[in-house]
Amino acid sequence: SWQTLRRFIKDVDEKKIKNVKEDIDTLLVFAGLFSAVLTAFAVESYKQLQPDPDTATVFLLVAIARQLNRTLVDETLANSFQPAVVPTSSRVFNGLFFTSLFLSLVTASVGMLAKQWLREF
Repeated sequence: SWQTLRRFIKDVDEKKIKNVKEDIDTLLVFAGLFSAVLTAFAVESYKQLQPDPDTATVFLLVAIARQLNRTLVDETLANSFQPAVVPTSSRVFNGLFFTSLFLSLVTASVGMLAKQWLREF
């Protein structure tokens, strides 16, 4: 009777562990795919945070020309070049992309820890 109960409980536990392992595997695959896609977007979006090198070059050339007191630089042209300002929307989107990527990697790490714990169980 105790042996029968022990076998029954062991079978139930093994089925539960198998189901949980399959669920964690699915979660890990999803987290990996999500991280890969999100990384592609984050890499492209991150470029918006960098100032345009052409604008910076023109700005520096105008500053050098001013310093050398050249009259070739038109004042309206010189005043029109300002250092690039990163739009707030780019900052927000990049913040959300990197936060999502971080949370996805944390989820994958927790999933791996859970699988290791289930292996020992």
